Amino acid sequence: MIITRTAYRAFGAGAATLLVLSACGGEAGEGGLTGTITIDGSSTVYPVSEAMAEEFSILNPGVRPNVTYSGTGGGFKRFCAGETEISNASRAITEEELALCEGNGVDYLEIPVALDGLAVVTN
Repeated sequence: MIITRTAYRAFGAGAATLLVLSACGGEAGEGGLTGTITIDGSSTVYPVSEAMAEEFSILNPGVRPNVTYSGTGGGFKRFCAGETEISNASRAITEEELALCEGNGVDYLEIPVALDGLAVVTN
């Protein structure tokens, strides 16, 4: 999972699940956080983000997470264009994607939330 450094700085280094979903663009009001969080990327990470978004919404009803999946490459494309605050990824960001983020002024922080696993089973 990749989050903009601006969002990371704004909400501190709390628990990773809450931190990642604290990247809303709105400002905190008397009732707490408000705004929308846009999350896109890997379909394999989607269920984790969807579950975190649901829990986060319970604790912060003023925030509307929008979680979609267009694939890791599609998520990085939107993230590096500044269209999303969080990009789910099932692989490392490529040099080309890094250049696109840098060219668009997107400074990010990578937060590993899971590792893919593969098992070969025979019977």
